[in-house]
Amino acid sequence: MAANQFPFLDFDSLLKQFKVPNVDASALMEAQQKNIEALVAANQKIAENIQKIAQQEQQIIQEALSEWGAAASEIRPGGNIEEQSARQTDAALKAIEEGIKNMRTFAEMVVQAQADSMQIINKRMDEGLKELRQQVAKSGRGTAKARK
Repeated sequence: MAANQFPFLDFDSLLKQFKVPNVDASALMEAQQKNIEALVAANQKIAENIQKIAQQEQQIIQEALSEWGAAASEIRPGGNIEEQSARQTDAALKAIEEGIKNMRTFAEMVVQAQADSMQIINKRMDEGLKELRQQVAKSGRGTAKARK
């Protein structure tokens, strides 16, 4: 178990003062430490994915600005208006299609980020239930021995 993050408060001695029968205070503290570690890991995964999304957004903005600059440079005064209109319409349609594709990509990245963090939390919940079952079984054996 990791060092106590709250040195001003000794949880082990505090739990031992209450002397709850058939409760393993150190196992309880270890389980809570694992819960906190799982939450930290889930938050780290979310932060990593947010960073990936931000990088993707930056790349998309740079590409869009580059394309708009190229499209703007093609517009010449005195040119054929029909051709310029057709180019602008094509550029607008392409921008809309790219925008929709990018929105789909961002939505998929957000869903993946949520799934990754929930996987960490769900795994810890499963482990916590298993630990709880083991503690209940252990305390049940201790109680049965005390009755004999």
